[in-house]
Amino acid sequence: IGVWCESNEHEALHAETRSTKTAAIAAYNLNSDSDSAAFFAKKEGTRGCSAIFDGKVNIVNGDMKILNGTLFIKDINIVDWINSLSGMIAQLQGEIASLRIR
Repeated sequence: IGVWCESNEHEALHAETRSTKTAAIAAYNLNSDSDSAAFFAKKEGTRGCSAIFDGKVNIVNGDMKILNGTLFIKDINIVDWINSLSGMIAQLQGEIASLRIR
């Protein structure tokens, strides 16, 4: 462990910068053979969440995967929305096919 931070009442680690060129916190996994993440967050219990981003989030290179759970955008369950959209598209394709037969 390079740095160990622990607190029972306040932030265990707080970082601020006024730099226009660098992040307040940067995490790098420089082992190209590693399967481990450069950043990991875990929240115990069912209340709260493991990460909060107040501002836009950029994925510069790579994919975003949800391995277990659901993606919500403004309280809309995107997985359910896509599934219902897929059903509507299938229904429309069937109707278009029947119109072509006529």
